[in-house]
Amino acid sequence: MTSLAPTLLSDVFPPTDYYLISPQFRRNTGSVDYTISYVVLKGKTPIFFVEIKTFVALNLATARAAADDQMRAIFLDFSSELPPQSKLIGISAMGTRFAVYEYTTNDHHLNPPRIIHHPDIVTDTAPKERWSDDIMEDFGEAKFKALVNEAKEMASTFGDVCEYYFLRYPRPFTDLHHRTSSL
Repeated sequence: MTSLAPTLLSDVFPPTDYYLISPQFRRNTGSVDYTISYVVLKGKTPIFFVEIKTFVALNLATARAAADDQMRAIFLDFSSELPPQSKLIGISAMGTRFAVYEYTTNDHHLNPPRIIHHPDIVTDTAPKERWSDDIMEDFGEAKFKALVNEAKEMASTFGDVCEYYFLRYPRPFTDLHHRTSSL
């Protein structure tokens, strides 16, 4: 999905409909592992995002746990101010496989629920099965398109010009404010 993401996102969130796709790149300190993120904005409002790791990460429990933690950190940052839509959708992708995270603004609920690490028992806090959908398979493609359509439906209430809305990202989106505030 890494190389497909910009094209795929541009196809489903076309700039002619006032969507902006803001790519981010972050290398994990002391590691060859990296994460690419894309935040989709309608006007200046974040409506959807995708975090992408390599397919190799899918087989590493620590990489899946790190991806789960990163997704939760982003949603925590998003929750610092209430988004205008009722739900925010995030996708965690590892290669072509993906997991769906959904944050509902009215009850501050994030799904899937966190699996708590037990201090005395080896615990897989982000099971591989969470990334069960494959964008290259019919069912995964249909699910992805349904999520995109849901995000677009919520964003359709914003109109073409949105009131300024920004979420504070201490990492990895520290310069998102500067790019979006000049739009």
